[in-house]
Formats: sequence, C-alpha cells, structure tokens
Amino acid sequence: MFVEKNWDDGVILYTITSGTYTAGIISLGASLQSYKYKDTDVVLGFDNTYAYKAQDCFIGQIVGPFANRIKDATFKLDGKTYNLDKNDNGNSLHSGSKNFGLDNWSLKDHSDNYVTLALVSTPKGGFDQTYNVEVKYTLNENGELSIEYKMQSDKDLLAIKDEIVVATEGLKKNKFKI
Repeated sequence: MFVEKNWDDGVILYTITSGTYTAGIISLGASLQSYKYKDTDVVLGFDNTYAYKAQDCFIGQIVGPFANRIKDATFKLDGKTYNLDKNDNGNSLHSGSKNFGLDNWSLKDHSDNYVTLALVSTPKGGFDQTYNVEVKYTLNENGELSIEYKMQSDKDLLAIKDEIVVATEGLKKNKFKI
C-alpha cells in the first residue's frame, strides 16, 4: 500500500508497504524516516520537520552534491578553485549547510512498494553545477529495502550517498536486510 501524507512545513511523508514491512520516506532530503517490521523500527528518524532541519548529523538524508569531507572547504578541479560552505571545523562536510538533505524533493513515481523522488538542484554552497538527481526506495516481497540512485550533472563533480543510521537492537529481534 502506498500512502501520501502531509507532514508539516510543506514536507510530505510517503509510506510504502510489502507484507508486514513498511518504510517511511519524507520529501525533505529524500530521507528514510522509518523502516519497520510490524511495530519495530530499525532506523533512526525524527517525527517532525524541525528535527531534520535542526540536526547536524544528516540522519536519514540523501546528502550531496558531494558526500564526504573536503578539507579546508576548498579544492581545485579542471583549473578552477572551488570555495565551499564551511560546516565542520573549517571543512565542508556533505556539501555544507546547502546540501541535498535540506531540499524538498518532488514525487516522480510510486506504487505500493516503491517511491521515486527527484531533485533539480541549481548552483549553491560553492558548487557551480546543476544536478538532476533521483532516488528510488523499494521494498521487495521479502521486506528487503533497496535504494537506487540516478544522477546527472552539467559538470564533472557529483558524489551522493544516504546517511541511514540502523538501530541494531531492532535487527536482533527481527529479520531485516538493508
């Protein structure tokens, strides 16, 4: 079953289901908000938009355009120096405070067991590229959750990833495969 619910602050919560497994994905950051078997949730997530915006750990978010830490928030590519947003002791972590995790992604496609969110991101945070990004969350018939990325940029720099944090206690109690 696919459910679309207005959450708060213009953010939408999408819920996909396969048997007794459910996954909740919010449009803010294309974030995995929950992954449950019956009532046991095995990922860390928040119950409101404010908590996602206030955090500094990127929990559940798709981060980019560059995922990882860039020392001194500066680098050279093809002879051009990029000066990035600093958010980690003078470094740029996951593209700084203007990363994809703080953008509100659009619904592109869905069914009962999958949802695809899309983002067109214009230059920001020191990056001068335009990005077309899609992320597809799928729950298969065994309750296994997969995440598929499609990315395109008008320049050479792009590296995204998810920041899903698994609560291992829930994994011990139930059968999960991420």
